[in-house]
Amino acid sequence: MRKLRFLLTGAALGAVFIRMTGFPARIGLTQSQAAVSLPGDLLSPSADVVVDRAVLIHASPERVWEVIDAAFHAEEKDVLVKEPCDCMVLRAAYPTQEPDSPVQGTCALVLLPEANGTTRVHMRERHTSSPEMSARKIRALLALESPVALRMLYDIKHVAEMN
Repeated sequence: MRKLRFLLTGAALGAVFIRMTGFPARIGLTQSQAAVSLPGDLLSPSADVVVDRAVLIHASPERVWEVIDAAFHAEEKDVLVKEPCDCMVLRAAYPTQEPDSPVQGTCALVLLPEANGTTRVHMRERHTSSPEMSARKIRALLALESPVALRMLYDIKHVAEMN
């Protein structure tokens, strides 16, 4: 009985700790960094699900942009904003749906210059729930997709830091 109580208490404390870090809505950012307005926010103002991911890259924004521009060959109809060395905002379907599905949100990749020639790449996904896809389901799917999103950001980091 003591072991069970110990395990349950540990699991509850672990869940509280993870939630305090902002996961799954925020990874790689502080609460104040995630609260900043980004390009694309006004393109989906009614979004009720917002997820932020970020990675710090030891390279200039110009170098990071080269990698992002080469990696994202989105169709022009899916690119809402494209400012070289600054940001790219894409239309985004619901998580786990086909790219041709109805678009209900945006995905912004924003390059934020930091000290010592580093760049923070901030990725923000904004989605609007619907009767077919509740906000709770969107959040759960985005949490499950977090490792893929982080892998993409770390791949960008790896390639940008190669030179």
